[in-house]
Amino acid sequence: MEKIKCIVLDDDLAFCERISLHASKHPQLEFVGKFTTPGKAKKFLVENPVPLLFIDMEMPGITGIEFLSSLSYKPYAIVITGHPDFAVKAFELAALDYILKPFNEERFYSAVGRAVQTIETKAKAAASEVLGKMITDAEDYFFVRSEQNYIKLRHKDVLYIEALEDFVRIYLRDKEKPVITLVNLKQLENTLSPAVFLRVHKSYLVNVNHITSIGGDSLMLGNKTIPVGPSYKNTITEKIISNKIIKR
Repeated sequence: MEKIKCIVLDDDLAFCERISLHASKHPQLEFVGKFTTPGKAKKFLVENPVPLLFIDMEMPGITGIEFLSSLSYKPYAIVITGHPDFAVKAFELAALDYILKPFNEERFYSAVGRAVQTIETKAKAAASEVLGKMITDAEDYFFVRSEQNYIKLRHKDVLYIEALEDFVRIYLRDKEKPVITLVNLKQLENTLSPAVFLRVHKSYLVNVNHITSIGGDSLMLGNKTIPVGPSYKNTITEKIISNKIIKR
């Protein structure tokens, strides 16, 4: 399995640096950011949802519980705090572990080991479960799991799907926020109807019915520009343009 991306959010810069150092040395983690303010962390996660967060329980103006509840998806969390009485709250968050400050390297890696095992097991189970629930009916709709619910998505409403490692963002017509689900793009490509959804880039699967124009290295879905990968150009020409173009 690929490395698990993670960040740390703690208003104490020294602990952020320490977590960064330990996480960067772990062979199964990919450390991608340290944040001392919740606002900057949330802004990053909106564009880069990661599976694992190391998070302080108590920060100025917001608690770890409130921060996690504000996200559009539910990452796994290892809570780090200097308050032993917050243990119960940590597990109410369904935190994978609870590390009390100050801690040593051995305690950190013990928590990470349990987290990695849990994440890998649940990710495989979730992917199988989601694919099992992707019900199609006359190539009209499918289901994905998002925030503990199964969301019904009609093909005609899906504009495009963007890959984010083990996650994807599914962009819909008339919806500002995408649906985020723990499935990779290859699984979706193999499951959804190829008559409707076409891979045009390593990171994009598009609904061919919403394509408004096609250029050399990109295509348009209304006002949205989607890059076209070099290895996908012939497929686009064969499946979309060749049989539909009107010539003189």
